[in-house]
This record gives sequence, structure tokens and C-alpha cells, in this order.
Amino acid sequence: MAALSKKPRLDKAPTREEYAKFTRAHQNVLLERMEKNISVIAEGHTFLREKAESLDQKMDKLDRKVEALDQKVEALDQKVEALDQKVDRVHAELKTEISEVKEKVERIEEIVVEVLDRLKKLESRVAALEARWKAAPPSGLPSDDADERFRQLERRVLALESHTG
Repeated sequence: MAALSKKPRLDKAPTREEYAKFTRAHQNVLLERMEKNISVIAEGHTFLREKAESLDQKMDKLDRKVEALDQKVEALDQKVEALDQKVDRVHAELKTEISEVKEKVERIEEIVVEVLDRLKKLESRVAALEARWKAAPPSGLPSDDADERFRQLERRVLALESHTG
């Protein structure tokens, strides 16, 4: 048994002694072991091949999803770019309109100042006319008609004041 524990070298052919000690039973046991090992290796290769195919299918599916996402992102980028252009255009239009509105507001303020000045002048003229009227009403005009004209003038002045105030 001590001779069997010594492993023969695999890089050279066994000697006659080693060959004689190596019985058919030993050969059958070794062949069975080798067949089991070959079977395990073959199963491993089959498993690895199936795994590789499964991974290839998953990678293909993932590639398609990534490509679809890339297309969606590109479409969104185009939409964002279009929106940016619209925002820029609307911003420019608003700036123009705001400057026009500012100019119109300034012109309205100028007109309001002019109307107020004219209103003050009218008030002073009306006051002068009232004073003259009270001092000496014109002859030949009935006083009721003059009073009615005076009330109309007052209403006009009040209307002007309400529009400018």
C-alpha cells in the first residue's frame, strides 16, 4: 500500500512496475471519477452558456430601453429648446410693450397735469364770473335762465374734476 500512495508523475509515461500495480479496478474507479468530473464540467459549461445567453438577452432588452430613453430625452431636449426660444421671444415682446406702456403713462401724466392747470384756470374764471354775476346780473336775461346755465357750468366742472381726480 505504501507504493500506491506515491503518485506517479504525469509528465512521463509510467514504468512497468507502476503500470502493473495499476489494476483494472483502479482504472475503472479513476475513469468513473474522470467521467463525473467531465460531467460536472460539462454541466458547468451548459450552465455558463445558459447564463451568458440570459445575460445577452437582458443586455439586449436593456440596450433597447436605453435607446428608447435616449430618444425620449432627445425629444424633451428639443421641446425645451423650443420653449426657451418662445420664452426669449415673449420676454423681448414684453420688454417692448412695457416700455411702450411706460411712455403712454408718462404722456397720460403730462395730460393730467395740463387738464388740472386748465381746470384751475376755469375755476378762477368761474369764480370771477360768479362775483360779477352777484355784483350786477346782466340786464335783459331772465334770472332763472342764468341760474340754469350756471348750474350746467358747475356740473361740467364737477364732471371734469371727477375724470381728472
